[in-house]
Amino acid sequence: MGKATPTIFPNSTTRQFRPATGDNLPETAGKEPLIIDDQYITKETVLNKRGVGIDYIITQKLMISSRLIIEEGVEICFTKNAGIEFRGNGKLKAQGSATAPIIFRGAEPDHGFWRGIYFNNDTSGNILEHCHLLHGGGSSFDGLEVHANLRLKSGAEGGGIALSHCTFNESGGDGIHIGSGNYNLTRFNNNTMQYNLRAPLSLEAGLLGVLDGLNSVCGYNGLNCVEVRGGRVFGKCQVKDAGIPYLFKDISMIGYGSTSAFMTIAEGVEIKFAGDARIVVTSMGSIQLQGSKDDPVHFGSSEKKKTIPVKVHPLDAGLMLNFYWYALQPAVLVTALNLGYVKKPSLLSGSPDQMVVIGGNLNESSHAAIPARLKRGRKYRLAG
Repeated sequence: MGKATPTIFPNSTTRQFRPATGDNLPETAGKEPLIIDDQYITKETVLNKRGVGIDYIITQKLMISSRLIIEEGVEICFTKNAGIEFRGNGKLKAQGSATAPIIFRGAEPDHGFWRGIYFNNDTSGNILEHCHLLHGGGSSFDGLEVHANLRLKSGAEGGGIALSHCTFNESGGDGIHIGSGNYNLTRFNNNTMQYNLRAPLSLEAGLLGVLDGLNSVCGYNGLNCVEVRGGRVFGKCQVKDAGIPYLFKDISMIGYGSTSAFMTIAEGVEIKFAGDARIVVTSMGSIQLQGSKDDPVHFGSSEKKKTIPVKVHPLDAGLMLNFYWYALQPAVLVTALNLGYVKKPSLLSGSPDQMVVIGGNLNESSHAAIPARLKRGRKYRLAG
């Protein structure tokens, strides 16, 4: 079966595209931009550069179920609450260059002016390279309180996207929001996420190893932390210094069931825990803390309280069901970690009869409920 011929604009005569006119449309420096005012694109489509300035204006939520190719230098403008949603077989290839990036922006330079781009499907091979996404994160696509310049579906099985040399700025919510589940972030390097009203990046713990640390820039955001919404880590995962803290908002499991995991936390990394959030190293997991004297790993609270020591304790089935895995710390452990600052390489591993917990909100009420035999703890030495 032969490959269908793609639709190449602006040569199309379909009603999706017409010259832009009207007082409420943005000013342009070249040819009149073409307006995309249909709700659907179902045939492979190429958007090419038309001249100087804005090339296309999207006026509503556009749902795409085919391949969309955007050539370098193209500038796409969105009117209020417009956006792009990929569904079904929808796929995006947007490859700009350093000298001719692809621009997605609002008709007005306001946070949350348009919805953003939402991958509500499982397709693989999506690419955003040298692209600027600005002013998105407005109205939700599906009624959920998730707003972002770029949003990736929750629960996607096999969906994949590569993000390289892109800018995700001035969102009404997150710069990038990656849903829960198995969405595959195949590449993430040299990206910028700044001036967003919420977090630069929100994701689950299983994707932390893909991030490129200081090679990407995060700053001046409303929540200036990489938000980690819990989740499970499998295989190898290296957490790099991002220049801003990682904020853990829920329980993150290192290893789960019969699947092993090994997490490395590089020197200089700062991790904060909100409320009762924590990292749990199970019997199938290990965590390597690569702190140094000059660049320690730091564990702390998001509530500006004292730093948080690592907790090592025996398992208790009743407490485990309620996620209360606490015990007093062996003195050797607290001393070695200097109350949350890890200044030497340290290896912590779970075992069938004990696990390692980092974080959690150990207050008087939860402590009082712990059986005396657990309060005594168990001697545990750092390796490395």
